[in-house]
Amino acid sequence: MDTYPNQYIPKLILDYMSDELADSDFYKRLASTVKEKDVEEILRNISMDEEKHYKMLKKIYESITGQPANVTDFTPEELSDNIFLNLDKRVMEELNAVENYRSLMFALSEQWIRDYLTEIYTDEQNHAAKLSFLYSKYLK
Repeated sequence: MDTYPNQYIPKLILDYMSDELADSDFYKRLASTVKEKDVEEILRNISMDEEKHYKMLKKIYESITGQPANVTDFTPEELSDNIFLNLDKRVMEELNAVENYRSLMFALSEQWIRDYLTEIYTDEQNHAAKLSFLYSKYLK
């Protein structure tokens, strides 16, 4: 981390990498609790997106620091027995992630990094929309 002038940004990226691992794990576990195949598929796809985000952040970190980024630790998020609580909380988490990644994007100038972060925050917006859809589906 010594090669990047703003030490706050690499630390932030490491934190986000850990968050992405936790999110991927959460969606994978949540997918295994639902009976509807279409809902399970949506949740598994979100989980895979979160894994993709982890890999993209890893590349960004390694590029700006010249150091390896091997984040494997995360705190698993507790699943509620109530699907509404799980979905409600995650919608807000996804929307918060959008803001975090947009802010990070404005702090970095390399175009490929900004493109990666745009893809990540766009995915997070899509996740919030899909989770909102699922929430409304379960209300019926």
